[in-house]
Amino acid sequence: MNSTPGWTFITNHGLILSYVFHKPTSTAREIADHIGITERTTHKIIADLAMEGYLIRSKKGNRNTYRIESDLPLRHHTKEDIMVSELIEALKSRSADKTDCENCKITPSQWRGEIKSALEYAMFQYVSDNDLK
Repeated sequence: MNSTPGWTFITNHGLILSYVFHKPTSTAREIADHIGITERTTHKIIADLAMEGYLIRSKKGNRNTYRIESDLPLRHHTKEDIMVSELIEALKSRSADKTDCENCKITPSQWRGEIKSALEYAMFQYVSDNDLK
């Protein structure tokens, strides 16, 4: 397992959601090793995501395959207007090669443009919200 700082901006639930979207045939051990958590914790989070409908599990032989329901909103009451697909886009690594993602449909340069637009929008919203105070 990788050592991680005491806290991070993205929860393990979000990291697993993103990882599984890009690599839907990964095993729990592969997911756990990548994120830096135990395999047991990974299974619990996968069960949480499946129970809430964010992740659909299916069997292919003796392996699980996962599908993310990316048109669902985020769970926090202040972020219900943001869809899972937007979170997945924001978490896409710039250095990841398109061939590294089984579900990617746009190029890395398109991702950078999307992320830049999202950041510009977020800054505009922040400034606008603070101007009203």
